[in-house]
Amino acid sequence: MEPLASKLRPKKLSEVISQNHLTNDNSILNMMINKQQFHSIILSGPPGTGKSTIGHILLNSADCNTAVFNASKDNKAKLKEIILNSPVLLLVDEIHRLKKDVQDFLLEYLESGEITLIGLTTANPYHSINKSIRSRTTILTVKPINKEQIFSYLKKIADSEYQNRAIDEKILRYIAEASCSEIRTSINMLEMLMLNEEITLAVARQTFQKTNLSLGEDDHYDLLSGLQKSIRGSDVNASLHYLAKLILLDDLHSITRRLMVIAYEDIGLANPNLGVRANAVTEIAFKLGFPEARIPLSQLVIELALSPKSNSAYLAIDKALKDISAGNSGSLPNNLKNRKLYKYPHDFAGKIVNQQYFPTGATYRKYFEPTDSGSYEETLKNRYQLINKYFKIK
Repeated sequence: MEPLASKLRPKKLSEVISQNHLTNDNSILNMMINKQQFHSIILSGPPGTGKSTIGHILLNSADCNTAVFNASKDNKAKLKEIILNSPVLLLVDEIHRLKKDVQDFLLEYLESGEITLIGLTTANPYHSINKSIRSRTTILTVKPINKEQIFSYLKKIADSEYQNRAIDEKILRYIAEASCSEIRTSINMLEMLMLNEEITLAVARQTFQKTNLSLGEDDHYDLLSGLQKSIRGSDVNASLHYLAKLILLDDLHSITRRLMVIAYEDIGLANPNLGVRANAVTEIAFKLGFPEARIPLSQLVIELALSPKSNSAYLAIDKALKDISAGNSGSLPNNLKNRKLYKYPHDFAGKIVNQQYFPTGATYRKYFEPTDSGSYEETLKNRYQLINKYFKIK
């Protein structure tokens, strides 16, 4: 028997829920279909938001050879078979799991145009996908679906598929909230619930003894932001609360990436060893996997939240980037290009020599403004002041 989620799966882009930025009449995807000119794309977003559905709509709309490849279970031999029918529009599910040898093999045909790629991923494509593949594709974001949109869709399904059974809206709202913003999960839950003779909220709660985590109005990315802001604000208990929610969402990749960002963006020079610690904990967490990974992650979050904070390094590089973008660039001074003109600092007292380092033609800027957030940064501050005095920089 065909599952209800499969039966109701959209057949055209206009039927896809909550992705109007990708599915409207003037969207790039509709233009590719209408003109039959397909370009390589990667659809990135949380589970159950419609990536696979959109990918298959594109395949079914294409007047050319098409194929499907699952990166988690298919091998290079299957890809070689697919290439025999090139040119081909290829959908690669879970593209972030693509093995290196398969990536290298795919790249050659992607570059030649024999393969046009539709990649699907729940991971951050800028972090998890081979840069060479990424540079040859356009990344499109599939947005999370909020519970109100899921509720409205469930109500529509209840009215069309279960006309003879009265379903309280409270039950549909419960499913929408418990489905963790996954439309497919919500449909499966509704279909399972309808097996019961009596449909009540109590029956729904009993049927789904362990529901997915209810996030309320918060989506996955809001939780990651909440975790970072709580650590930045040194509220260790709020930090652990958001960590627990993210652990229940079972997305180890996003958690560890965000914690490494926090270690350098918010802790920075106040406690530079935490950057190294964050990297070590990430490796340990991936080796352990959940549920054990929760233990080193908890320890790291506690350390990050209670550590002294400094964003001086983060602010310094952003000032430099902004300055250069505004046109304050110049060229490398001659003494840094010419070995004969260059003075080697190690040959001088204090390992300092007064020579030009800042680009010729650019206005000298002081990007780095150290703080007194920790003993390490205070040491850097003292050294910085000494050097500035030596160079007569105010």
